[in-house]
Amino acid sequence: ALNMLDGEIEALTKSARNAEVTVPDGRIISLSWAKVPDVGNVAVVCDVTREIEIARMKDAMLAVVSHELRTPLTGILGATQMLAASQDAAIMETGIQIIERNGARLLRLVNDLLDRAQIESGEFSLLLNPFAPDALKAELQDLLEQHSAATSLDIQFAFNADRANPILGDLGRIVQIARNLIDNAIKFTPEGEVLVQVEIEDALIMLTVTDSGVGIPPQQLPDIWQPFRRASDFDTRTTQGVGLGLSIVHALVAQMNGDLDVQSKVGEGSRFYISLPLEIA
Repeated sequence: ALNMLDGEIEALTKSARNAEVTVPDGRIISLSWAKVPDVGNVAVVCDVTREIEIARMKDAMLAVVSHELRTPLTGILGATQMLAASQDAAIMETGIQIIERNGARLLRLVNDLLDRAQIESGEFSLLLNPFAPDALKAELQDLLEQHSAATSLDIQFAFNADRANPILGDLGRIVQIARNLIDNAIKFTPEGEVLVQVEIEDALIMLTVTDSGVGIPPQQLPDIWQPFRRASDFDTRTTQGVGLGLSIVHALVAQMNGDLDVQSKVGEGSRFYISLPLEIA
């Protein structure tokens, strides 16, 4: 690192005892030095790139979470004031819908934050119970019907199971994986279609979510599974969310010893593939 700074060290030692310098390869180097008799200037050099990135990410994450909390709370407070000021049945129904919608958004945010905290602390665990493939199908159909009622996108669903035998697994968490992928696909598809496919062979669940949305730039693909990844585009983003959904998907799939893959092209859409090797109950 010192070699990469060339002649900057001499200038820095004359101006301060501590400094942070960005070297040509993008890393941030912390320098602390003092004069040692009969030796000269002695410097302690540390690579603090990761620490600074984490600090910046936390600041951005707090901004995103604050925004995501404030928006639905403002909607709820506005709706309650509207209800208090009117006895009109139509206005009251609209106000109740606003409260219900924003309350659900708050609940999703809190659940995501709690899940992420449990994952980070190692306290996360699965609840294994037998469930029929048709139970998974019904859950996904209900989810997709809710989305279809709220968007003009063409949402298609294909489900195929080679047998009706119960599967041993955490149905709630499997649905959560699918929900996060589907929510993401719909969120980033302004127009076009979203296709959800489920194949079950024995107890191997294969889920594919394909959309015709905005796509993901190649340089961002390696980082999409990281928590709060959306914090970096907070100032320019046009969609809701704090960037926890895909990180939770990644953790859940790993917990189930599964595999995941993503293929995407900017302007053409994305394809997410998940496989979960479970057991016959």
